[in-house]
Amino acid sequence: MKFKLIVIATLLVCHVAHGQNYEKITIDKADSVYGYYLAITPQSNNIQGVMVLLPGFGGNAEGILPETKLHNVAYVNDLLTIVVNTGKKLYADKSVTDGLNKIMSDVITRYKVDKNKFIIGGHSAGGTLSLRYTELCHQYPAQYPIQPQGVFSVDGPADLVDLYHYFEREIKKNFAPPGVSEAVYVKGLMDNELGPLKDNLQKYVGFSPFYALQDTAGNEKYLQDVAVRVYHDADVVWMLQNRRRSLYDMNALASSELINQLILQGNNNAEFMPGKTGYRSNGQRHPHSWSIVEEVDLVQWIKKILQKPAEPYTLPATGFTIEKANFPLSFAPSIAYKGADDIRFMPGFYNSNSPEFWSYCYLWYLDGNIDFTEARVKSDMLAYYNGLNNNATATTVTVKKTKPAAGYESSFECTITTIDKFVTHKPITLYAFVHIKSCPGAGKTIAFFEMSPQQLNSVIWQRLNLVRDGVACKVVNP
Repeated sequence: MKFKLIVIATLLVCHVAHGQNYEKITIDKADSVYGYYLAITPQSNNIQGVMVLLPGFGGNAEGILPETKLHNVAYVNDLLTIVVNTGKKLYADKSVTDGLNKIMSDVITRYKVDKNKFIIGGHSAGGTLSLRYTELCHQYPAQYPIQPQGVFSVDGPADLVDLYHYFEREIKKNFAPPGVSEAVYVKGLMDNELGPLKDNLQKYVGFSPFYALQDTAGNEKYLQDVAVRVYHDADVVWMLQNRRRSLYDMNALASSELINQLILQGNNNAEFMPGKTGYRSNGQRHPHSWSIVEEVDLVQWIKKILQKPAEPYTLPATGFTIEKANFPLSFAPSIAYKGADDIRFMPGFYNSNSPEFWSYCYLWYLDGNIDFTEARVKSDMLAYYNGLNNNATATTVTVKKTKPAAGYESSFECTITTIDKFVTHKPITLYAFVHIKSCPGAGKTIAFFEMSPQQLNSVIWQRLNLVRDGVACKVVNP
């Protein structure tokens, strides 16, 4: 199945496996879907993070617990488990986001947890919602109560357009009654709520975590700083024999491309996880099951993600491709600093026909209080861009000190003429600004570089300046 319509036969009313008590938290008696959630506090009562679990389409919070041991493993690993209803929803519309926001806000207040200590995941449609909700949290951080550091999907559809076409094929084949009735019902629901796909493609793309046929980065770009796992038991033999479905009809196909695109966009924490052989709690063999997840491994992954030190600065270049390095830089070892080089490329950086071509920014987070002068900036940039071209072509740089941008101690306006070694291999002139600020008490210096071949009145500079204005030193707790 693409996801399951669950009829709950067994409800755990007062306890979960191994004697762990769960608490039903009611926050709105008038809301039958998002008015409550289940909470399983860790054995130690020392909450180090929050694992949020979402059920499949039509499922409920109680129905998850018999199907997985994730909450059992979290219980002994200092993780608070929150289990949430989602109702009959495939996409994160306003009712879903408002409901999840209401619950996440209550969790933060009730359990005194940091908004950056959340991992969210779900099965089937719950996986789809987990992906899109996480994207929205990072796309509009001021409007969402949490900033998930990781997200996982258990055989969830990543591409709603692909899912719609699967429903069409399933109805046409008319082979497996459960799958056919499911396809008829949910496709009808999507037609009613979003309209037929042929007339409303962009609406479906807007709600989808990923659209595989899109030429440019879509909603998945908001996952670039997030650890991502997708789990699939891609047992094509079982699917062919029992459902007459090929790989073309399985969620694993679109999910694998989602992971591929995230890796290409610079996310080194995006993983496709071959699942265990899946079984339902009643012993039924089915690849579309919570049990395909290796629970201990996933919880250890969650702990590793949550224990990862936060960046000591903010760099709000959402949707840009990421590349990071440490000094000394391999291509420019003569730049004698200690610290980090954090580069953010606009999505169209490598497209010579795009207004975003060669438009990007980077931040140096450097040890010490460094006095940047016109001469130092020029020397560093000559070394940097000559190094990118293996010193085969001479770069020219002009630097003029200018009025400091708001929040910075000094700024410099520059022009760089070098060779585009990535795409055209022809000379290119870049306009650039370099902004400097110290981090009081940390003994660090931030140098922020923004550059583009576009003229200074271009909208590209408005976008780069928005990133510039959000750069800040950040106090990181030890």
